[in-house]
Amino acid sequence: MSTAELPAPVADPAAVTPEWLTGALGGPAGVTTVRAERIGTGLVGQSVRFHLTWDTPGAGPATVVGKFPSPDPKSRERGRAGGEYRREVRFYQRLAAGAGLRLPACRLASYDEATGDFTLLLDDLAPARQGDQLTGCTPDEAAAVLAEAARLHAAYWADPRLDAEDWLRRPHPEREATGALLTRLWPGFQAEYGPDLPAGGAELGARFVEALPAWAERDTAPRCLAHGDLRVDNVLFGAGRPVVVDWQTVGQASAASDVAYLLGASLTVADRRAHEDALLAGYHRALNAHGVRDYPLARLREDHRRATLCGVGMTIGASMLVGVDDRGRRMFATMAERHLTHALDLGAEEFLG
Repeated sequence: MSTAELPAPVADPAAVTPEWLTGALGGPAGVTTVRAERIGTGLVGQSVRFHLTWDTPGAGPATVVGKFPSPDPKSRERGRAGGEYRREVRFYQRLAAGAGLRLPACRLASYDEATGDFTLLLDDLAPARQGDQLTGCTPDEAAAVLAEAARLHAAYWADPRLDAEDWLRRPHPEREATGALLTRLWPGFQAEYGPDLPAGGAELGARFVEALPAWAERDTAPRCLAHGDLRVDNVLFGAGRPVVVDWQTVGQASAASDVAYLLGASLTVADRRAHEDALLAGYHRALNAHGVRDYPLARLREDHRRATLCGVGMTIGASMLVGVDDRGRRMFATMAERHLTHALDLGAEEFLG
């Protein structure tokens, strides 16, 4: 199906009909009934499992997963204005096939430039288990996710083709705007999450938002394709390799930004402190195995220390810009405590000038 032939996206999963699904899935048989089941914990988008019956039994999948704009007006506006919806669709259309990852097969990726609405239809990977940001993952699970990250990073390591993809996030050129945004959001973040911050966290956060443009300008780490929100809420675990989902923040950034973000957000502080060095070494071996030979482990460790602040920035921005339910509030509190502790543990204030 060419891009010109794609069905228009549906903004509300309640509007998905058997007729629309028949056209979207593009097979010879028709969908006769559809039942929707809300799944996932996303804040900027909503995911729905559709249970299908067909006019020819067995002619198509029994279930597919759809992803749509958030029903929350604040989150939906963030996804549209911030380019998150466009980004995820373009990833599946343009870069997923070469990313080297285990991904759900994408049956439809449709985006409306005029409205900012989107729809994804993906193969259902049930009974795979979604990771839980609040409890965190095990060190072995983190190692498995880092092995997938190494595949992704190596596939597009220092790749000039990414320069032509104008829809990708580029934290380095966007540093002035990001710094101004986080400076504006910081007082509200501190008021809401101040009690959750570790000792020294408020001081480090204030220094970071002020110094962000200069901090980003001094970052000379090699660029690759990075997920941008690599935490276990966005990973499915089951038989075989884990599956990374939610590509709304994909960008041209440093590999270390994904690595530090995963370890800082998804491990308990105690587990990270005990296993971080071994996990970094394992990721580096995987990167080497996939062909990246000019990036020494010592350089990765230094870039990783600097990149611990990426999670601080993401937490401040996301927590203030999207609609937050009770779980979301607890998730951002956990992220704030873990990411700031991570940056403090590794002395990241050194990179703030």
